[in-house]
Amino acid sequence: MHIFVWRFRLVTGNPHPKWGGIIFAKNKTNCIIMSNANIILTLDERMRQDFGERLQDLPISAAVNLSPVAKMRDPGSTTGFSKLGLPGFFCGNRDAETVVVNLNPGMDAGKADSLWGSATGSFDKSNIESFIEDYSKSCRDYGINDASRYDEFDIKQAAFWVPWSNSGINFQSHIDWKNRNDCLIAKTIVLTYKLQLELVPYASSKFSINKNQIRLFYPFIRSLLDEIFRKKRTYVVFASAIFEQIFEAYNHDCSTIFEGLSNQNESVHLIKNDGTMSSKSFNCKVIRIHFNGTPQKALIAHSFPRLDIGKAFSMMEQYGEFCHRVWKNSPF
Repeated sequence: MHIFVWRFRLVTGNPHPKWGGIIFAKNKTNCIIMSNANIILTLDERMRQDFGERLQDLPISAAVNLSPVAKMRDPGSTTGFSKLGLPGFFCGNRDAETVVVNLNPGMDAGKADSLWGSATGSFDKSNIESFIEDYSKSCRDYGINDASRYDEFDIKQAAFWVPWSNSGINFQSHIDWKNRNDCLIAKTIVLTYKLQLELVPYASSKFSINKNQIRLFYPFIRSLLDEIFRKKRTYVVFASAIFEQIFEAYNHDCSTIFEGLSNQNESVHLIKNDGTMSSKSFNCKVIRIHFNGTPQKALIAHSFPRLDIGKAFSMMEQYGEFCHRVWKNSPF
């Protein structure tokens, strides 16, 4: 039987008289007492906590505790999030120049639960250190190991990043998005040389927020920021409009660390595959994050990568070029 001791780090602030923790909150109920947003679990500590539970055949308590925040309906999971499956903490290079943060792994929770055995079949389960080492290697090498799988979402990720200079993602000199092999090579490169994080590492088929329970995301926000600010990054992109809602709530309830949220979105219409202009706009916004005394420029890509445009990889490359131009022209 393994005994695990969890290590917590507290951020700077004033001690809470009852809990002994640190208060950032403007609204103590929302930020501290209900969500423990003052406690930072690092990415490694989250992995240790969750895998420690799963190696004892227990459900992941963090996924169970997120039940009130989820409005999704997954037939295979009572919480909406996978609580027995393998979490998706990261993908790619944790020291990358470029970081992309998605909402969560897009898979039916019940299916993710059922895949624990096959997903971890090659991992050493004799102790948690070996398990985490095997898991981390699989996440670093995911792009290479997944090289032959054609995935529209990941190919659109690659298309988005092609126009960004100095990203650390060095694509082949020419990419024909109609060529399957070109798409697969670009997909492998983007998954290998950027860092992909998830707001919530637990899978679900859909992601929708119960705004009354949004505070339950706050500890995950702090874990993300701890990983992002672990080293200097060139680009940080939050890949959903939902992040803007969460950051606004965090500023209100906790500490005002997200600057520029009230600025107007930048919008553009793009050329579709048939040569006509898109009826829907593609939006983004540049913000600045202040964390542990360090500022970091970041972009909220509201339309990244759009699921309703199918194989329109060239449109996603146009969107990436637009976002990069907005980034360069931002005063932050």
